[in-house]
Amino acid sequence: MTATLEFRGLDLLSQQTDSAGEGLRIPVVRGFLGIPDMRGKDYVVAAAGGRSSGNRVADVLAVGLAGFVTARTPAAWRALTDQLLAVLDENGADAGTLTARGPYLGLASGAVATIDVRVKNVIEGPILAKLYQTWSIELESVDPYWVVTNP
Repeated sequence: MTATLEFRGLDLLSQQTDSAGEGLRIPVVRGFLGIPDMRGKDYVVAAAGGRSSGNRVADVLAVGLAGFVTARTPAAWRALTDQLLAVLDENGADAGTLTARGPYLGLASGAVATIDVRVKNVIEGPILAKLYQTWSIELESVDPYWVVTNP
């Protein structure tokens, strides 16, 4: 089965399709097909009221992921966590592609949305019984817009 959400090839929603209920469930919670932050500023003209419009350009889109890793055994949990950590490691890595496939978050069936992102911040939650851990991941786009390809 094709992953509906993946980052650098890792299925971020594998728990939903695993017959044992183990895997990752880390969906997009912010920034999906959103409006990027702009850079640029307006100009203050001496002795003139208000401001004069300056150029603005789309700069960066913050994309948030939040969810959990869960497994039935400590060894399986460790393997899943190691896979997640490997794709989040930015040391010497190029930006990664975050890919969503329809019908994820209302995309048409067969549509694919991609955005190149870098990992900005990772917050690990508590490890519960070595079988469950929450994660909050902040990504920052390289290009400010998602690219949607329809079938």
